[in-house]
Amino acid sequence: MREANALSRPLRDRAVPAILGRRQRYSRITPMYRISFSKYEGRTVAEVMLRDAPYLYRLAAVSAGQADRSEMLVEFNRLRKQLRRARIHKYCRGKDCEKRAKWMTLPTDWKGRHLARPYYWCDGHEPWEEDGVSDKLPVHFDVIKRFRFDKRGQKIIFRKVRSALGIQEGTRLTEEKAIRFFAHLSQKG
Repeated sequence: MREANALSRPLRDRAVPAILGRRQRYSRITPMYRISFSKYEGRTVAEVMLRDAPYLYRLAAVSAGQADRSEMLVEFNRLRKQLRRARIHKYCRGKDCEKRAKWMTLPTDWKGRHLARPYYWCDGHEPWEEDGVSDKLPVHFDVIKRFRFDKRGQKIIFRKVRSALGIQEGTRLTEEKAIRFFAHLSQKG
């Protein structure tokens, strides 16, 4: 009976562990927006961001002018800003460079469309070619916008960026893990 009452409390009233080095510290979290429609009904925006960010980017583009979705867009933009603080787990492609990447480039095909095969770079290295390669882009989910009309490309680049952020393929992403992930990022800044 006690467990049911603990789970029925609003999310903002529960303390959630934030991982800080080896020890854990519990902190209050801000209230999170829950999606009230579509296949992700009842899930938080943070959880959907780590599960299916291309869906949220498409939804944000469509609902930018709608007043009833403004809370969701505010939460979406807040999480996007927090992701800029995430640690990148890929290394620079430069020869004999062991620095962590901060940037990525995307190859382009002969029609000028981006291909979802990123190359990662540190501040000190540049791509070897100038033609057929995009400018340096931050390693972030915002790269999904480059694949505006290509849902398959969006999904592939999302998986690559998620891997670069240290979230391995096959990881079960629950609400609790998403909250911990973003709570850890908010503690960095």
